[in-house]
Amino acid sequence: MQHLAKFVYLKVRPEKKTDFMQLLEVNRLHTQNEPGTLEWTLMSVEGEPDSVAMFETYDGQQGSDEHDKSPALAAVLAALGDSVESEPVIMNLVVDRYKLDDPPER
Repeated sequence: MQHLAKFVYLKVRPEKKTDFMQLLEVNRLHTQNEPGTLEWTLMSVEGEPDSVAMFETYDGQQGSDEHDKSPALAAVLAALGDSVESEPVIMNLVVDRYKLDDPPER
């Protein structure tokens, strides 16, 4: 099965950061019960104290779709317009190889 991933970059309004980070934490906790979400990592952006990045990996399209229907993600999406300074950067990715995959044959 082909694994999918997303990279998301958000520049959060400083006055909204605490509340928005709480929504992200609820979303992170929710992903722990999503069987199709393999990884959900929240990162700070070096030199940008009000920016965050996320890296997410899904067990195929169904895993991604299930995450997209999550009520925790819906709350994050509803808060975006008021919480971020610019359009989110979202990169949809296809995982070609994992670190632990067998080495390619030569």
